[in-house]
Amino acid sequence: MDLVMNLLRTGWQDSLWMEKNIVFLKQKYDNEFIAVHTEDVLAHDADLDKLLQKVAKKGINPSEVLVEFVSKVPKIL
Repeated sequence: MDLVMNLLRTGWQDSLWMEKNIVFLKQKYDNEFIAVHTEDVLAHDADLDKLLQKVAKKGINPSEVLVEFVSKVPKIL
């Protein structure tokens, strides 16, 4: 249970960090996927599979990071 709570807490903190830094992230990583872990960009790539491989090569389980696609183009809902 502690592991699950820790993952949820870390994911929430990473989500808040990303929200606060979204303007910078869009400028730097436009049209790329980013992997955020412990309030930092762990890896980035335009190809999702390559991004997940980069994360795994760093010894981190890709399921334990926040992965988002960032773009300067506004989302249409």
